[in-house]
Amino acid sequence: MAGSLSVRKKNAARARKPSTGDYLRTAKDMLVVHPRNSAAATLGGAAYDYVTKSTPKSVMRDITESAEDAGDWLRKEGKLIRAAPITETLRLLKAGYIDPLAEPFRVFKQAATERARGNESGGKKLAAMVPLAVAGAVPQLGGASKAATKAGVEAAETAATKAVTKKATKTATKTATKTATKTATKTATKGAAETPRFSAKQEGPFLRVNREGAKRQTVPEAREAKNLEEIRTILQDPSKNIPAQAADEYTRAALGRGYDMNMPAPSTSLEKQSGIARVFQEAVEGSPEYKQRLFEAYGNAMPEVVEQAGAQNYDQLTEAAYRQLANEARAQFDALPVQTSYHYGAGEYATPSDMLRDVLGEGNLNVFQGGEPHEFLGEVDPVTKLTANEMFRAVHDLFGHGTRGATFRPGGEELAYASHSQMMSPLAQMALLAETRGQNSLVNYSPLNVGPISEMRDIMRQIDQEKTLLGHRGEKPRPGQFDTQNARLRELGATFAYAPQKGLLLPPEYLDVNTAGGVPEYLRDVIKARAPSAPERAVHLSHTEGLSATDPSFYGTGHRGDDFAVRGQKGSPREQTSFYLGPEGTVIPEKYVEDVSPYAYETELSGLYDISRDPEGLVALARAYRLPLQSAIPDFKRMVREYGYRGYRDVFGPQHAANVFEPIKLQRRIQKGPRGFAEGGTVEG
Repeated sequence: MAGSLSVRKKNAARARKPSTGDYLRTAKDMLVVHPRNSAAATLGGAAYDYVTKSTPKSVMRDITESAEDAGDWLRKEGKLIRAAPITETLRLLKAGYIDPLAEPFRVFKQAATERARGNESGGKKLAAMVPLAVAGAVPQLGGASKAATKAGVEAAETAATKAVTKKATKTATKTATKTATKTATKTATKGAAETPRFSAKQEGPFLRVNREGAKRQTVPEAREAKNLEEIRTILQDPSKNIPAQAADEYTRAALGRGYDMNMPAPSTSLEKQSGIARVFQEAVEGSPEYKQRLFEAYGNAMPEVVEQAGAQNYDQLTEAAYRQLANEARAQFDALPVQTSYHYGAGEYATPSDMLRDVLGEGNLNVFQGGEPHEFLGEVDPVTKLTANEMFRAVHDLFGHGTRGATFRPGGEELAYASHSQMMSPLAQMALLAETRGQNSLVNYSPLNVGPISEMRDIMRQIDQEKTLLGHRGEKPRPGQFDTQNARLRELGATFAYAPQKGLLLPPEYLDVNTAGGVPEYLRDVIKARAPSAPERAVHLSHTEGLSATDPSFYGTGHRGDDFAVRGQKGSPREQTSFYLGPEGTVIPEKYVEDVSPYAYETELSGLYDISRDPEGLVALARAYRLPLQSAIPDFKRMVREYGYRGYRDVFGPQHAANVFEPIKLQRRIQKGPRGFAEGGTVEG
């Protein structure tokens, strides 16, 4: 939900947990009170829509394409299928049909929760969305229903919770910000005449920083843990999870609530984070339009926080957020239960398990020192000689990654954001969002590192396949079996480019731990295409006479292209209009297109993304994250729109063609001549 925060949601939802009666009444709302919204009606409607808009030829093409995709997949995954056909079939069923049902269950649970809060009308609105979410879990119907479900559920959830949470949100946000600010500021500025709390001593390549009088806490068995899974097992025991104990103690003192070490891990995907990455790029550039829209968004979503920060514009709010993050990072640094050893590269951990063995087994945490100066986190502590940014690295590694055993891969970084954000006030969360989730999205889900990402994902797929084969045989990997692949992964990781050290704010929608990502509508016209195509002649064929403009909602009523079957999937546009491109006399449509759409219209197109050139690497990025039996088209089309393009162009056989997501004004009706569509006249109507 737009602008919601974990602290807000938790405080607003404390009234009462849903009872059995709430769930039963929600089921009644879904199945009885709203029969037109039942799962059967929704699925039937989607199936009817598919059949009525299809021709025998298009159905056969869909079947053929599905068979071709299946053939490609079988050739790649054949070894696994042959080794364990039953196990692999069950795995495919789980991935394709069972896992997607998590979304309808979430909507159903939210509907029951609204009833428990006393918000009966909101619960009914959400209950009506459950069947559509069910349809979204079915492959072939997913494209149609998922887009509608996403928009409908977001609108229903917003309407359902707005009235109930308004007062609680205001109170919780005000209290959390005030308490955290007071605690952090007090800790950061406490009397300089007191005995220093920390001692800093250089030992070889390490600067050892210890809190005076503090005794290191250790878990001896962690020293013998062989891998990350064994360490995570240790962390599940609250009495042995030293980072979580310290996090809980700090959070209770600073924010007046406990630390949730069992928070569900948020998802990570290109679908969710490619939009965040593009918005991050826009924030780095910092145009006046972007700053104005962001400040307005925060003013609407978090007015209490903006008011308490005393900010009158984006720049002031950004500085206030980072100053608050610096204060709270220092307060959390004071609460660290381990020694920190700062270095300039000599102490880098090879794996997350190495870090956690050191933290739990030895009571030590190695932290990188140095790097580019940060405009808001560069203040140096006079005792430890550490910058606020270096302190922040330590507390994020321990409280973000260390409490749950989160890796440094994309999914682990998302979990680290979720874990650490619950220790921050709403104002500090704004800066934390940019420094963690924002940077993770840019580094892993933008074209910035598409080359190494492509190779790394190929290597990881190979390792997973080999491990699966071994499992089917009842075998375990030999010691060092994957050393070569892991070494190559580390080499590729070392080549990654990283985000600039710049203070910025991202949309409030991204603060929510379970954000859907994407690009907010209020930023669509702010983000401009960086490599748009130049103006060129375009011809649209239609079955309708007398057109003056195209309407993308009619997509599929004429000839259907190869991407029709995956329209709307993964947040991609559901609607588009197709054009041929080329000078007069060069446009010669296929006969089957002319048979369906005999009327031709001419116009001019520009601002398109050129697939053949791939100037921003969007095609390569979509292909890098493509999974077996899935098309890269939905990810690509979504990113084309996220990156500010009107549509895309490519070479299809002998023709150049384009697909455009918005209505286009047509200039004239044209007739077919000896050199293709060359003769024209005025547009009718």
